[in-house]
Amino acid sequence: CWTCCGGVSTGGSSSGGGSSDNTILSTKGFKIFQNFLSASLKQGEAKRVRFSIENDGKEKMDFNITTTLSEIIVIRENKFSLDAGERKMIALEFLSFTNTKPDLYLGKIFVTAGGIKKEILVSVEIQYA
Repeated sequence: CWTCCGGVSTGGSSSGGGSSDNTILSTKGFKIFQNFLSASLKQGEAKRVRFSIENDGKEKMDFNITTTLSEIIVIRENKFSLDAGERKMIALEFLSFTNTKPDLYLGKIFVTAGGIKKEILVSVEIQYA
């Protein structure tokens, strides 16, 4: 739902009773500091958009970034690693070619690491030149 995009999926949760000896604490986790990206382009234009990711876990993590709008969004660095506590700025290129059909394109960017998958909602409006 586009009107309720304040949260980002973070995976499952743990529950149960018993002593702390039965509890498994995850040492993996990361934050995305943007949950919605939007751009408006004319045919033939390009814009750079950025967001940041922080490894707030306790171990090094390997990241992979993909998108459902690969015909419009270019991810310059889609695979990388972050040490625990490290933060990285990710640059995306939103591209509209002269023959790109003017329309509103809705999609997602997926960030995956350590078995955790999070998403960023994307809206790209392409207008006539």
